[in-house]
Amino acid sequence: AMQRMSLVPIARHVDAAATGGAAGLRLLEVGAGTGRFHTFIKDNWPDMPSVVSDLSPFYLSKARENIEHWRRTAMRGRDLGGGPDGANVEYMQCAAE
Repeated sequence: AMQRMSLVPIARHVDAAATGGAAGLRLLEVGAGTGRFHTFIKDNWPDMPSVVSDLSPFYLSKARENIEHWRRTAMRGRDLGGGPDGANVEYMQCAAE
């Protein structure tokens, strides 16, 4: 529930900054873990290009699975353009240093 509460300030920012719609913006989620929260973001702004990052390659693998499941179910397999899975999401493993 706490993570979903952060959708409100994100929505305010998107509304204020998106002159050409959310697709004109790009979102970076740091410490995305399994990507579950990212599916909530994509529920609201499916066309917004985004980057999911985490320290763990295992979490990133799970994030790919969760976002692909979201694309197949919520978007009915629609190709949202870009990214390796058609969800307009890139994945990045980052070091903690």
